[in-house]
Amino acid sequence: MPQIGEFNRHQTGHWRRIQTLSLNLEVAIVAAEASDADNVPDYGVHAGGEDGVVIGAG
Repeated sequence: MPQIGEFNRHQTGHWRRIQTLSLNLEVAIVAAEASDADNVPDYGVHAGGEDGVVIGAG
């Protein structure tokens, strides 16, 4: 499987660019706020930086 990105750790999360033939996007992986609810993600994936649009979670 080809590598499409590499992430670097920063104080607020992980930042990097994902590049494919049809995608060139800067993303940030940021820790989610603590919650007592079930099935809440531990982190969010944001396009364009930590204040950008949420494009994923895990």
